[in-house]
Amino acid sequence: MATTNGTAPVQSSPGVFKRLFLGGLIFQSVAIGGAYATGRESVEYAARFGPQGWLSVLATFAILTVFAFLVFELCRKYQIFDYRSLLKLLVGPAHWLYDLLYLMLGLTIVGVLISAAGNIMHDTLGIPSWVTSVALVVIVAVVLFYGQELMEKFNSTGTILLTAGFVLFAVLVLSTRADEMVETMTSGAPPLNPESTLWDTIRSGLVYGALYLVIFPSSMPASRYKRSRSDAAWAAFNLGWLIAVPLFLTFFSLMSFYPDADVMESPIPWLSMLSGYGNWVVVVFGLLVGWTLLATAVGLIQGSLTRISVNLEDFGRRPLSARTRGITAVVVLVAALLISRLGIIDLVAQGYTAGAYGMLIIFGLPLLTRGVYLIFFKDRALVRRGSGKGTDTRPAS
Repeated sequence: MATTNGTAPVQSSPGVFKRLFLGGLIFQSVAIGGAYATGRESVEYAARFGPQGWLSVLATFAILTVFAFLVFELCRKYQIFDYRSLLKLLVGPAHWLYDLLYLMLGLTIVGVLISAAGNIMHDTLGIPSWVTSVALVVIVAVVLFYGQELMEKFNSTGTILLTAGFVLFAVLVLSTRADEMVETMTSGAPPLNPESTLWDTIRSGLVYGALYLVIFPSSMPASRYKRSRSDAAWAAFNLGWLIAVPLFLTFFSLMSFYPDADVMESPIPWLSMLSGYGNWVVVVFGLLVGWTLLATAVGLIQGSLTRISVNLEDFGRRPLSARTRGITAVVVLVAALLISRLGIIDLVAQGYTAGAYGMLIIFGLPLLTRGVYLIFFKDRALVRRGSGKGTDTRPAS
């Protein structure tokens, strides 16, 4: 999730793809590994509410689209294309809190990835979870220091294949269990927790949408291609549906099994749903998800090391050397390995939710308040303030 520093805006006229789709595709490529690769997140934030869970996914789409528009338009309008500059614009000297939360949430996400990999290898090949977890830590460390360029080269390919795989898996499940899905959606089946209300469902989707705030730094550089507020709005809408469509596919697939405890309580619900479709499907799922988990873990660790170095420089300290980067990476990986022992279900339910509320406070609320002011109202205030003085201090329109 490492970001690119802001640079001068591109002068040539970019095409529709770069203006309207690139930011969303970059965002999805980072999100897919830690967000919905396993299906556990879809259960925790949507499917556990039963048929009304689609409202949770819709709420995620809505809040994520709003956040994306505010981020893209602020970046375009003020010509800032890195997250630190944007956070300084929104919260001033408190911008370092985002990095602190990123490190904590990143550690949780890597713990989820390690736990997920262990479950997948145990259920598909019978390999003990702890063996896979240790192996993943070692592989991440090796790739991080010797094969980062190679990993970046193939990461986009793996993301495309995994996205296509999700569509294939959903079609496979829904083509054989469409009747069960329709029956669940029309039966009015209660949530797994009968006391859950409609507002609980919508709030869950909003919280899940706030979790994605941790990913926006990866897509901010693409805002240099946007030429108007309309570009920012359409790019935000496209980002929203690029995330929502796989979530809806996963949700409706889960509804075809609802309320089967073997699926709803599984650490890897997709693995449970695909278990009856032949070994080749499970193997393909394991390979695709395993690759994505590895790539995401590498990106998270790399991003964490970069943030530590940058903040050390801000406080007048020397950045991490090659030796200290290695030691820090090992410490982070070992800590994530220990956290993974809590299990993917608890990490998603508690760790992700806590991180989402933190992101909402540090980044989301400033976007919805000061961000809205900077986009829609600051120009008017500057015009009134500068009226008759012969100056124009407005940002780029």
